[in-house]
Amino acid sequence: MFGGKGNSVMKNAIRSTASQAAGKDIKVFVVDDSALARKVLCDIINTTPGMRVAGTAANGKQALEHIPLLLPDIVCTDFHMPVMNGAEFIRQLMQRHPLPVLVVSIAVQNGEAENIFSLLQAGALEVVAKPRMNPLLSAQELSVMRDALTSKIRILSGVYVFRRSAPVSVATNIARPEGLETLLAARMPAPNMVVIGASTGGPQTLRDVFVRMKWPRPYPLVCVQHISEGFQHGLIRWLSEEIRQPVEIAAAGQVPRAGHIYFATENRHLGFDAGGNFSYSDDAPQSGARPASDVLFKSAAERFGKNMIGILLSGMGRDGASGMKQIADVGGITIAQNEESCVVFGMPRAAIELGAARFTLGPAEIASVLNKQFY
Repeated sequence: MFGGKGNSVMKNAIRSTASQAAGKDIKVFVVDDSALARKVLCDIINTTPGMRVAGTAANGKQALEHIPLLLPDIVCTDFHMPVMNGAEFIRQLMQRHPLPVLVVSIAVQNGEAENIFSLLQAGALEVVAKPRMNPLLSAQELSVMRDALTSKIRILSGVYVFRRSAPVSVATNIARPEGLETLLAARMPAPNMVVIGASTGGPQTLRDVFVRMKWPRPYPLVCVQHISEGFQHGLIRWLSEEIRQPVEIAAAGQVPRAGHIYFATENRHLGFDAGGNFSYSDDAPQSGARPASDVLFKSAAERFGKNMIGILLSGMGRDGASGMKQIADVGGITIAQNEESCVVFGMPRAAIELGAARFTLGPAEIASVLNKQFY
């Protein structure tokens, strides 16, 4: 989920793998030190049409030995394991035999959730919460896990993954897209608001943008990030540690403050009231999402008009496209993440096809826009 050409783990959204194109099953390799967890995961995968388990391992060391021989399409791994844990396993896998990696972990409790994002930084693409395994695992818990696991396997098994370079820490000199220099040179007031929508691939891209920014900035940044339930506080702690700036969940009635980064709370739509303060609603999901980027973008367009920037990052589906069109229609600056730096190009592609994105940029260029010397 980290973007940036030349510094990315992955490239080019979703592809049709050879096995999928030929109608073959998605081959999944499962890594977990718990025999019960491996059995549950394998049963879920093997009973799902279109996918099968290619192999299993009890730790990262075993996995690195078997994966080159079995050639899976995707790896599902736990976090805490003996001999070689998930983080070291992913780092070595990305150097030796890069593949899409889905983290399946219970490590979202007791202050451990931020550790999940170190796995994302190491090269994992996404996270699924795993209930504590026991022989009496309820049918409801199993059903929730099955749906989350298999849907993400289908999406991520088609992502190109490349050997990982060093993580981004400073801006690099790269060619700028046509039109960006004109925007950077233009004299314009600082925006009153920056809104960002993201899904799969978003956490790493947000990190790549934020670490390149010159803080503090003269405007607030408000984000909708689609993320598995239970992981948002970990995301916020991780980003706070990475950039050493205020990152928090937006509170109803709160006044957005310049230089702060806000995230919508889980399972509620975030917007703005008539006074520009944060407001929430429990309306039905839009484009399958709640919170939805469309809700945030449309509310921001109505409240802040042309004095704002809307940014749509990596993600599956169309959430954010119509909201970004509304921002563009009122004169705001609109940016979609470019295809080569996306994990999943669905959301940015939808905005581009709708004519909603004025610029199509990578993380470094997005940071350049946000670092612009406004007056």
